[in-house]
Parts: sequence; structure tokens; C-alpha cells
Amino acid sequence: MLHPQRKQLLKVTRFVLFLLVVFTGSLSANGQTSPYLQNPDLLIDYVNTNASFWKNVYDGSRGGFYTNVNRQGQVISAWGRDKDVLTQSRDA
Repeated sequence: MLHPQRKQLLKVTRFVLFLLVVFTGSLSANGQTSPYLQNPDLLIDYVNTNASFWKNVYDGSRGGFYTNVNRQGQVISAWGRDKDVLTQSRDA
């Protein structure tokens, strides 16, 4: 015979598992429609744009990427040419 607390925990666990099964089933039944999932070729321009942006701010002499850049991908030298350690660790 199960202890009453353990019996209650088993009921709660079953209920949570039931909700997870129902919820995940309803998500897939919704037919999530992302144009990028339907046509992955759309991502090629996005990836090329990002790659060319970061290629312009790569520090070839010391490695890493400059993080003080404008929207056109040019280093903002007025703020200095130092690189932020936190951002560098995230880019790695």
C-alpha cells in the first residue's frame, strides 16, 4: 500500500504528464507556419548579410571581433578600439 503523500505525488505527476502530452500535441496540430521553415532557402540572404557584417569588424591582428560598430558594420573608433570581454566570450 502506498503512503498517502506518495499517492498524491503520483496523481500530480500523471496529471502533469497528461497536460504535457495534450499541450505538445496541440502545438504540432496548429501547423506552425514559418516561411523560413517552409523554405529554408530564404535564410541564405540572412546568413550572407550577417557574415559580411561581422567579416568587416574582425580583428585580424589580435583575433576576435570589434563590438563598437555602427549599423553599417564600421568600427566606431571614437569609443576606442578595445573589445568588450563579455561580448567576446559570448561570440566564441
